[in-house]
Amino acid sequence: MSVYVNTEVADDSLISDLMQFFLKTDFRDDKFPNISRRMTQLKHGEEDEKMCKSVEEYAERKAKEAAKEAAKEAAKKATEEAVKKAMAEKKKTVEKLNDMGMDISLIASAVDMDEETIKQWLEK
Repeated sequence: MSVYVNTEVADDSLISDLMQFFLKTDFRDDKFPNISRRMTQLKHGEEDEKMCKSVEEYAERKAKEAAKEAAKEAAKKATEEAVKKAMAEKKKTVEKLNDMGMDISLIASAVDMDEETIKQWLEK
C-alpha cells in the first residue's frame, strides 16, 4: 500500500500540519516535539557539521578536477590552433616559393615537408 501526501494542501489535519512542518526552515513545533528535536539536531548538531565539511571537501575536490580538466582542454585547443596556424603559414610560404619558380623538392626541403603534401597544396 502506498500513501501519497501533498504539501500544497493545508486543511488543518494532522497530516497536513506535518507536511507543512517539513516546508519550514525553523523546526520548532509543539505538535511534533520528537520530530522538532531530531530536525534541530540534524540541522545544528555535530552530524550537520560533519556533513557540511564532507560536502565542502567533495565540492572542493570536484572544483579542482573540473579546473584541471578545463585547463587540459584549453591547452589542447590552444595547441590545435597553433598547429593549424603554423600549417597555414607553411602553406603560404609554399605558395610564395612556388610563385617564385622554386622546384618542389627544394620547397619541400625549405619547409621540412614531403613533396606529396606540397604537390597536393599546390593543386588546390
